[in-house]
Amino acid sequence: MGARSYNGSIYSPLSIQPLVENAVKHGILKKVKGGEVCIRIKIEAKYTEVSIIDNGIGMNEEEVRKLLIRKDYSEKRTGIGLQNVDRRLKQLYGRGLKIHSKPDEGTCITFHIPNGAN
Repeated sequence: MGARSYNGSIYSPLSIQPLVENAVKHGILKKVKGGEVCIRIKIEAKYTEVSIIDNGIGMNEEEVRKLLIRKDYSEKRTGIGLQNVDRRLKQLYGRGLKIHSKPDEGTCITFHIPNGAN
């Protein structure tokens, strides 16, 4: 899939897809009764906010902090999709992912795209 334009903002579905996959794989599927994933797109005056929200198992602050840290290739490769999305957003828009999570409550991953960004 290529880049899409919405309300003057350019975004790539490839930025959303790994975030949804992670929410399902690491949050929802680890719950006995499953859960929900929500994609929210909120248009503000200067930017469009994209959020992936789940009510999965959540993470503590240390786990969240480790998600976006680059690991040596000899270590277990986890969070690579998140790292790639974060890096791509920083390259394109100067800002990466914001991750908020609480154990047993879920996770919200948000990013902003400037309106009119090309």
